[in-house]
This record gives sequence, structure tokens and C-alpha cells, in this order.
Amino acid sequence: MFLILAKKKTSRLHYIAHLLLEDLLGVPFQITQSESEFLSWQGPRMTYGILVENELYLAANGLLFESGISVKNVNYFEYEGKPAIFPVYEPSSIFPFDIFSASFTWSQDMKSICHI
Repeated sequence: MFLILAKKKTSRLHYIAHLLLEDLLGVPFQITQSESEFLSWQGPRMTYGILVENELYLAANGLLFESGISVKNVNYFEYEGKPAIFPVYEPSSIFPFDIFSASFTWSQDMKSICHI
């Protein structure tokens, strides 16, 4: 079981964590908002949008904590020679972009293109 500490549990965050972790990697996961539960967890873990010192941290741009649908200006930038979206300028983050939000956006685009 892989534990994710997030400031808010949302259906968007659960959807993309399930897609990436369980469906693609076969890793069961749980999302918690409790820092004490997170810190006492003995298994693999990471934080999403909450910086906890000496923990694996993925900065969040906020998209997965929203509930409505709105038009977004998506800014592309280059990361290791490849285009990336949803930059987060936090040196502690494992990536300079929100990979969960980028994956969520891509999955929703694929659903509309494929008429799923």
C-alpha cells in the first residue's frame, strides 16, 4: 500500500492516483489528510501539495483540488528536452511540474478524443 498525504481528498486526485498507481503500476494506494497518520505510516509514501521535511514531495498546481470545470491557460515549457505542462516552481518537488495534473488533463483529453 502506498500512502499519499494531500491537503484535500477530491475525486480528481483519487481518479488520477488510481489510474497511475493501481491501473498502470499495480500499486494499491490510499490518500490521507492526516499528517500524523502519514508520519506513522511504515510503508512507501509521498506528499502531494503539502511539503513535509525529508519526505518525497510532489508540488501541486491546484487543478486536482478544484471541483468545477473552467477554461485553463495551459503553459508549455521544456523539461529534459520534452514538453511539459503545469509548472510548479518549488525546488523541493521531485518534478518541476505537477505530473498528476498533467496526467489528469491528458487522460481527459484522450477520453474526449476517443469518445469514451
